[in-house]
Amino acid sequence: MKKTICLLAIAIITLSCNRNHGPEGAQKDIFATIENIGTKTYLANGTNVFWSRGDSLSIFYKDNYNSPALYTGNGGENEGQFRILSSSQRAASADYVYGVYPYSRSVRLNSDGSIGLWFPTVQYYERESFGDGASPMVAVSDNENLKFRHIGSFVRFRLYGKGIKVALLEVDSNLEEPLSGAGTVRFNRNGNPEFSFERSNTESFVYMDCIANPVPLGADEDHITEFTLVLPPVVLDNGFTAYVVDENDREFAIEAASSLTLQRNGRFNVSPVEIDFPVAGREDIDAYLTGTYTFNSTSYYAAEGLGPYSDEIRISPSDNPKDGPVTLKGNLAISEDVVLSGDFDLSGMKLVLPAGQVLSGFYTDDTKTKICWLKMYLCDDDYYYTEDIPFAVKGPHQLDFAYASQGLDILFLGFIDNQVDGAYERIRIKSIEYKPSSGIAAQAAARGYDVNRGLKGNFHPRMGRIMGMEPAGKMSDLVVKR
Repeated sequence: MKKTICLLAIAIITLSCNRNHGPEGAQKDIFATIENIGTKTYLANGTNVFWSRGDSLSIFYKDNYNSPALYTGNGGENEGQFRILSSSQRAASADYVYGVYPYSRSVRLNSDGSIGLWFPTVQYYERESFGDGASPMVAVSDNENLKFRHIGSFVRFRLYGKGIKVALLEVDSNLEEPLSGAGTVRFNRNGNPEFSFERSNTESFVYMDCIANPVPLGADEDHITEFTLVLPPVVLDNGFTAYVVDENDREFAIEAASSLTLQRNGRFNVSPVEIDFPVAGREDIDAYLTGTYTFNSTSYYAAEGLGPYSDEIRISPSDNPKDGPVTLKGNLAISEDVVLSGDFDLSGMKLVLPAGQVLSGFYTDDTKTKICWLKMYLCDDDYYYTEDIPFAVKGPHQLDFAYASQGLDILFLGFIDNQVDGAYERIRIKSIEYKPSSGIAAQAAARGYDVNRGLKGNFHPRMGRIMGMEPAGKMSDLVVKR
């Protein structure tokens, strides 16, 4: 099979209106080759990237119409045939054939020969490889033979930890340089792609979603589990921080804080890391959490006379650790004498409350035969969720509602006989104020903590982000109860 002809000049297209699209004659096939790297597979010589069944391309066949092309082979080869599935009747002409992997309706060919595409924010785990669609590739040729070149750089994490299953692996740039989102590819004189991000519509992180099928880690350094993320070719002046989140929503940070240059089609191997989540004891809970807090919140139904609220909640070690090591007692919005259980993630510095806990209950009829139980969930304008509710612990006795900046709220949802009865309240926590007592302050001071200012250097570098959450139900389906 022929390989792509390497263009020695920048491919500049010339557009004109009303040109009939399509390969000349009956030819509807593209022959695509992938350049080699050292990370796609660790089998054989570890230099080949292979097409897979179901792969598809965006093809601009000498015009600016985005035609999908489907791989016709069975996979396992770095060369393959793609069949163009559709063509336009009217499109602006171009001098070359352009290809983009993977296919996306949003890919565009610009009038100057550059390509607009999206560098993926979400990637998926694949054993000894990187996920399908995670590595964008582009190609340009004067005929049907296209050699696809990688845009990104391949970062391999080698993790181990006894009994640990990874649900999420995220990489954040420490100075918030873009790592995913809208970008532009231009071809240099050698036909190699040069990628740059647009000024907006970008994110400073990339993450691998394993939530549906958490990946078990090897127990020791002799049984490492590898994860490969594809990052864009960028310079990270202060490096990145990777966050490993397990199936119990515990978080472990991996710092790579020195300046780092990620090159196109390059490799970066992170040294083996043992993932270990320390268990918070009573002393840890006392030092960081124990005390009384005022939760200031507003009501979504303020126009109907609900809220605002200033609720006092006491946090302390639990007397019944089976329910969770942390207990919260007090009032919360329309519920009094609330008793909630939680967990303190010492590695991720989060206070985590399981969703669906009962806040209070009341009879709904005079015969006192039916009880409505109010339960607590995260929600936004469209859905409510069954995922745990996290609070960021920014320092000793410094709590923030982790998702407040993202506009997510807490929903008080009623249940009768395990059936949803309706929404009774929805609040947004605006601030959480610690009320220091001399006893707790003395305990904290004895351990070297400054209750008023927090522990220097202990601030968690990232507020929580909701990723990959599965909605439990639509807000629009709920009847609001008064």
